[in-house]
Amino acid sequence: MEGQCADRRADRHRRRPSRLKWLLDLQPASFLIKPLRSAGLYTALVVAFDTAQRRVDDAAHIERLEDRIRSRRVVFAAVLQIMRSHAHVRRRTRFALIRQTAMRHRTTIEQLCADIIAGGGMPNRTSRTA
Repeated sequence: MEGQCADRRADRHRRRPSRLKWLLDLQPASFLIKPLRSAGLYTALVVAFDTAQRRVDDAAHIERLEDRIRSRRVVFAAVLQIMRSHAHVRRRTRFALIRQTAMRHRTTIEQLCADIIAGGGMPNRTSRTA
């Protein structure tokens, strides 16, 4: 059930420390208070759906960040390649050149760097369109 938000309910009246630890290990999205009433059920459902959506959003955000971390080698290799082909340009200016080209082509720095590595240099100005 990895990657899915499971329906988890907790009974507040179970106050033994081992039960509380077990409950916290489940990471419930919400809890119900007995006796059950419509206001409590509605609140529990709203909180549970909101928590589930936040967990999905957080997982997607973490995945995007991990992808960017994995692409650091490609970015570094592209900067080295630009360094060899544009030896007269300063180091900060090389990365700025990559950043400006990525913005001009409306792509990410990581994708542009992959194109630089694959193509052997900076892509043509007309190679990408918006």
